[in-house]
Amino acid sequence: MRMLTRYFTLTVLLAVTSACSLGTFQTENQAVKLRNATDVADCKLLGTVTEKSRDRWASARTDKKIATEVLDLARSEAAKLGGNTLVEKTALIMGRQTFTVYSCT
Repeated sequence: MRMLTRYFTLTVLLAVTSACSLGTFQTENQAVKLRNATDVADCKLLGTVTEKSRDRWASARTDKKIATEVLDLARSEAAKLGGNTLVEKTALIMGRQTFTVYSCT
């Protein structure tokens, strides 16, 4: 019985901490695409966004997971600006990256 209690507690703890790190990814964010600079020649420039990983312990995660999180945050900000396209302006450095936001038809 004691082992079952430990297993249940660990499962609940992992579920709660995992849910906290996921954040909210709304459907309008999915419409924001990552493109190259050559793809946005006929698009309207809306501005830039700089996002960083929210995790203080980012070094414990893979670069791919951090890049995905930063891109998701940038997509959210681009959607708020009315944009539907992002172009990487800088590389991902220490969990931080800048993107240019465009509105393309």
